[in-house]
Amino acid sequence: MEENLSGYLLNALDAETERRVEQFLVDNPQAQMRMEQLKRTVELLAADKEIEPPAGLRFETMARIAQYRCRTLPQAPSPSPSQRSAGRSWWRRADIAVAACLLIVVGGIGAAYVYRSWSTANQIACQQNLSRFYVALRSYADHHDGELPKVSAQPPGNVAGIFVVMIPDTDFSVTCPANGKRHRSNMSLDEVEQLQTDHPEEFQTVARNLSGCYAYSLGYRVRVGDQDCHCGLTMDAGDNTPIMADRPPIDGNRGDAFRNSLNHNGKGQNVLFLGGNVRFCTDTVINGDDIYHNSRGVVAAGEGRDDAVLGVSNATPYPPDDH
Repeated sequence: MEENLSGYLLNALDAETERRVEQFLVDNPQAQMRMEQLKRTVELLAADKEIEPPAGLRFETMARIAQYRCRTLPQAPSPSPSQRSAGRSWWRRADIAVAACLLIVVGGIGAAYVYRSWSTANQIACQQNLSRFYVALRSYADHHDGELPKVSAQPPGNVAGIFVVMIPDTDFSVTCPANGKRHRSNMSLDEVEQLQTDHPEEFQTVARNLSGCYAYSLGYRVRVGDQDCHCGLTMDAGDNTPIMADRPPIDGNRGDAFRNSLNHNGKGQNVLFLGGNVRFCTDTVINGDDIYHNSRGVVAAGEGRDDAVLGVSNATPYPPDDH
């Protein structure tokens, strides 16, 4: 929020941002001190406001800024004699204040704006990628009586990432666009399951990468009579049911931390819902339900239909150490 202080002082913010800056100042004494320093800097402009600016001031100002901010670039050229002020070699306090404000705006607000724009672009690209996943998932469901790809309770096919080789290719990437782009595995479902049976150690490497940067539903367990049954999601489970998201900072089923995905620098995660909408959520808890752990706080199948659990590629619905 500090990067907006200069804009607030110069009345360059929109109403909503201005309101948030005012609240930030109320809650943060240090920010109030920073604002006072900025005010004193700008007030220096008024001290020399009646003095005519020297010729070539803009050239000297930009040369000084370039020299300070771009030290790895070639030395900024010196102003020509015609651009220099006759008989004046030192800057006024106003000149220094102008340069200081420019540095604040360019080095502070500018850099923050570029970073926010880059982050937003990555979030949008990730949402579009998840939408391509949804097209493939919906196509699968249309050909399987409304059932989405189900992660099996037992091997083979009992890792979350297995769904990737079950759905048609709709040009989705298993890598979040913030981390590059990598298409789905060229192995078939039969080949992956055979590898799990014949070469379990090699399969573990493959399993970690099947769904790459994304997590998928591990399904849920229900009690039918005297038996526990494992169920996958169906299209009638409700539009607000999470089915995919950016992967959490978890390896397999080992995950004690209730933290946001690292795909977007821990700021949150894009979540794909059964209705087809994708939303960036700044918390792992959605509608009171942690999307990466079941109601017992375990990375495993959900405890009932309303307990959504999205597992990383090599996560299993029933880990051996879950009792």
